[in-house]
Amino acid sequence: MGCVAVVCAITCAIAVAGTVEHAETKIPLTNQTARSENPKAVAEQPSRPSCRYCPNPEFPDEAKKAKISSASALVEITVSEKGDVDAKNIRVIEDPGHGFAQEAVAVVKKWKFNPATLKDGKPTKTRTTVEVQFASHSD
Repeated sequence: MGCVAVVCAITCAIAVAGTVEHAETKIPLTNQTARSENPKAVAEQPSRPSCRYCPNPEFPDEAKKAKISSASALVEITVSEKGDVDAKNIRVIEDPGHGFAQEAVAVVKKWKFNPATLKDGKPTKTRTTVEVQFASHSD
């Protein structure tokens, strides 16, 4: 019997003025661009959402049969002001195949976050990128 270890890396994205730049990903939001030299845009960027209930995903059967021991899937989600994931607005960015992306999408739908907050502490809806890493361990 195996168990699954999961690590979640969250990169925050906010629709301040257009394209939000992540360390590795650009997410087009409108035809304008948010730039760090815009002091108002920087001041309005929220804190990052943090996971408060993030159960581990199931390791895909297809991957077990293929004797794959680890992989990661990258998905883009919207976290509401209440910390819920918008289940209808999940986009797979990186799919290693073998069922990993499907399992990542299924599990992030169940996740609950402490929402992103504006400088004044008010919760805000935000777009974020989540990397779900899978590792199969034998007992």
